[in-house]
Amino acid sequence: MKTLLIFAITLLTFFLSAFKVGAADISSAPTTLTDLDTPSFPAGDILGVEPSAIDKPSSARQITASLLNGLSDSGQYGVQIDPYFLSNPVQNKAASKYFNVDGDMFLRNLALSVMKTGISSSGSVTTTNATGTAIGIGIQSLLSFGDLTAFTILQKDVEDQSQLYSDLHFNKISQAEYDAQSTKLQADAVKQENNISMENNVFLKIQPACAFKVDFQNNNLNVCNYDEFAAWINTDFCPAFSDSNKLDAILDLKYVELRQTSLQNSDNNFDVGGRLRFQFGNFAASYEYVGRINSTSNRQDGILEYELNSDAYITGTFGTDFANSTSSTPLLAILGINWGFGDKPSLTNS
Repeated sequence: MKTLLIFAITLLTFFLSAFKVGAADISSAPTTLTDLDTPSFPAGDILGVEPSAIDKPSSARQITASLLNGLSDSGQYGVQIDPYFLSNPVQNKAASKYFNVDGDMFLRNLALSVMKTGISSSGSVTTTNATGTAIGIGIQSLLSFGDLTAFTILQKDVEDQSQLYSDLHFNKISQAEYDAQSTKLQADAVKQENNISMENNVFLKIQPACAFKVDFQNNNLNVCNYDEFAAWINTDFCPAFSDSNKLDAILDLKYVELRQTSLQNSDNNFDVGGRLRFQFGNFAASYEYVGRINSTSNRQDGILEYELNSDAYITGTFGTDFANSTSSTPLLAILGINWGFGDKPSLTNS
């Protein structure tokens, strides 16, 4: 019966997906809330480049070698540096981001990123026949608040692992002693990770980031153009009243400053977006807003989601999109079914 229901909904989806009110193409909406998310690699985002590989050196010597080799190479190059872990090596960075020892959570999650790519004579990014070089430099971090007491044991395991590494480095213990104790600590850390739900213990997350871009035309270091600066702040208030009933309130801010031909000419854009979402079991309802300050055009929509099973979700969206070239406001009316491909419904992030 459920299979028949899913098939019927799929047919209905194909029919309604062709329904549009207004002259705009719904699939080409200029901005969505995800466009305002803090990027995972700000240096690449400021250049509009998705790096195929990101080098992540773990020591000062590796950083020096990576920068010398990467910046001198003619191809694209991306590197991310985690300053805190250069002097505080740990085996589990993913879990460590939730630790807050003497207020050092911001430093633990601090990451510096550098991206280099070729540009044409017009300044556009290119990988062939480049006449110049563009470099993006970014910085980002994460702050989490909530009931983090469940991380106490895991945090001690990670800190003990760091101490072991230090003892081995200064020849206080043998390699065999290090291997035996390290294996035991890592096994206990995995056990603790399986016993706690990290995200469910966090009710507020703040992710700040910023990046800037400079161009070197004809690869001349004396001709440096400061072209663009961007800053992001994502705030996510996500208390869980139970495993199935949750509230999620998101506020995203993005500021972009585009330089034209000189430092005196610039174009500034300040975008704001938000989402208020309630989840009750397999059903979720949310309202989203995306707009630009000093602009009357914006996008507002309500979204309904229902989980049929682990691989199938019904989604419906109704609202208004950004004004088109004729200044009319298109109406959004979409009903769909997600089979686990492409963008995932918010229910899958719960």
